[in-house]
Amino acid sequence: MSKKNQKETKMVRRVQVTGGSTYIISIPKEWADELGIDKGLEVVMELTRDNALKIYSSKHKEKPMEIQKEIYINENLLDSAIIMEVISAYLAGYTSIKLVFSPLMLNRVDQIMNSVRNKVVGLEVLEESENSVTLRVVVDLSSIPTTLAIENMRKTFKSMLEDFGNAIKNRDIEIFNSIIKRDDVMDKLYLYIYKQINLALQETVKLEDLGIYNSTEAINLYTTIKSIERIADHIVFMSTWMIENINDIQIPDMLDNLINDVSKEVISIVDNIGTSQNANELLNVYSRIHELIDKELELIKSLKGSKQFYEIYPILDGLRRAMAYSIDVIEAQVGLNMEREINGNKKYNKMH
Repeated sequence: MSKKNQKETKMVRRVQVTGGSTYIISIPKEWADELGIDKGLEVVMELTRDNALKIYSSKHKEKPMEIQKEIYINENLLDSAIIMEVISAYLAGYTSIKLVFSPLMLNRVDQIMNSVRNKVVGLEVLEESENSVTLRVVVDLSSIPTTLAIENMRKTFKSMLEDFGNAIKNRDIEIFNSIIKRDDVMDKLYLYIYKQINLALQETVKLEDLGIYNSTEAINLYTTIKSIERIADHIVFMSTWMIENINDIQIPDMLDNLINDVSKEVISIVDNIGTSQNANELLNVYSRIHELIDKELELIKSLKGSKQFYEIYPILDGLRRAMAYSIDVIEAQVGLNMEREINGNKKYNKMH
């Protein structure tokens, strides 16, 4: 609806019956004119998942809205803060993002733009001058199914976790480096799914295309992917620490066993994401994760105050955080199961 009709977006109409079996509801002429609906035109009626009735012309084609965000870069900000602001604009739904800055920052902005493009899908430079850069979304962000993006995120994450255990065991710097490189892939997939959730909540894409039934499920989906992305960040941090201290760190057997056990349980969680029979297994993993948290506390107590404790503390801290985020994934997935159970009961009650 245009701005002139914003005050008339809701009206009450009485349902009438004609021919004994056909229900008729009239629409205001102003609305028909606004939507290009005329006598004899075919219209599409769609029953949405929230039981609303949507009516539109069969010739209607949604035109993508062009929205530009202009960001004036403060040279005193950290690069990471500027990157965060650009990515936030991208996620919010802006189709183009113009950065304005001092010409003295040109080389620095180039590096920032490279970092941004390594983290997101389909954002490319459209225009460039000595004091501005315009980035534009150049791909249809609903073209890749969310289910495929989640599956790729799951595979990448599992490979990082499995390789971390092997790299610890073999003290292999090349494997640690390959884990760190895969973090950009994880970021891209996470931000892509996050962007699609935003598009769905803005009704730019359909919720069912994301594999969810209603907007409340989007909360659990987001919590799941965000927690997995955070665990991946801690795997990268631990890998970086190992590279920098490879010759100084001695991994005690208890910690080596803990790494293997945590990896096994986290992989089990990831394998059960989105599966129809995952509830009982996730609850079992939930209990085992808490047992591993207790084991880590025992290890910390036995080593606290020693030189070895300070050498391996970043690994202990990374594992602790990974287990905490794993619990978040379990809670989100159990919540998702509950949501779908309610939806299933509602559908059953309507059928009977």
